Amino acid sequence: APALADCDPVAFGSLYKQKVFLSSSVSDIADLATDGDAIEKLQKAAKKIDESLAQKYWDDCNTLSAEGKAVFDKERDAADELVDAYQKLLAAGDESSAYDVEYQLTQLRNIDFDLADDMVDAAIAASGACDPESGADCKKADEETVKARTKLLGDPEREIEQYKKAWEHGREAVKKATP
Repeated sequence: APALADCDPVAFGSLYKQKVFLSSSVSDIADLATDGDAIEKLQKAAKKIDESLAQKYWDDCNTLSAEGKAVFDKERDAADELVDAYQKLLAAGDESSAYDVEYQLTQLRNIDFDLADDMVDAAIAASGACDPESGADCKKADEETVKARTKLLGDPEREIEQYKKAWEHGREAVKKATP
């Protein structure tokens, strides 16, 4: 098992550490926010992100384990809480905190894109550019990632769910391509 505490802490380092920083940032926003309902939503989002950091979901600092698809479920739920917090903060006139939430939501989506895209790359590498044996899953993984990035940008929860589908197809392609 990897020592996740030792993951590279620098910006653009490990995806795991980026999630640690993301959770901390969301908690910091909750500490500064003024709307009680938004604070509760932010705390729930941070908790979901924290849950996605469980050792069992990670093979290493940048790769999810076989159980890693749960990370996307937890982060889809976190995204839902962040969207609600954003709306409540705007309605309460706390634009500064709302824009901080919007930025963190973008970070969450980007990290999940990277997790899915890395699995697509692994599928392509393992299958030799989507060979006939693993091709359907490999191509589907790539298509799901493109769909999430292009058609679902206005809907973070569905975008993250799409990344999960891409990750699952990529994982299946890797399993078929490696003996």
